[in-house]
Amino acid sequence: MDVAVSIYFQRFAEGHDYAYSLEDISAYYREYLRLMNHWRQVIRNPVHQVSYESLVENQEAESRALIAFLNLNWDPACLDFDKADRVVSTASHWQVRQPVYRGSIARWRRFEPFLGPLKSSLDAATETVVQGRAP
Repeated sequence: MDVAVSIYFQRFAEGHDYAYSLEDISAYYREYLRLMNHWRQVIRNPVHQVSYESLVENQEAESRALIAFLNLNWDPACLDFDKADRVVSTASHWQVRQPVYRGSIARWRRFEPFLGPLKSSLDAATETVVQGRAP
């Protein structure tokens, strides 16, 4: 829900017309879940998932787990990504300059009265994936 709301409120330069429709965002997210389920079944390569809530709660442990999964050497700068001096040209350029923050967790709840169909659609898709079926 937080991802969908974040997409909906982001004003993209171009090429993301789906982002301005909660129904379209839901369709794209369901398709993402279906595709990830497919790759897990077909390729069987390990996939490392990071929960934003877990990252906020324990940034170092989650970051170290990701770096280890990638078979890379740990660099303490991983915890200070917001201080890196590099060009960022993505829609999240402002966020990249901020430390990890809690403000996005459960942000969708502020808009819950308007999100009923989106929530139902995503809940159904997520339940399907948990049961091991493609949405």
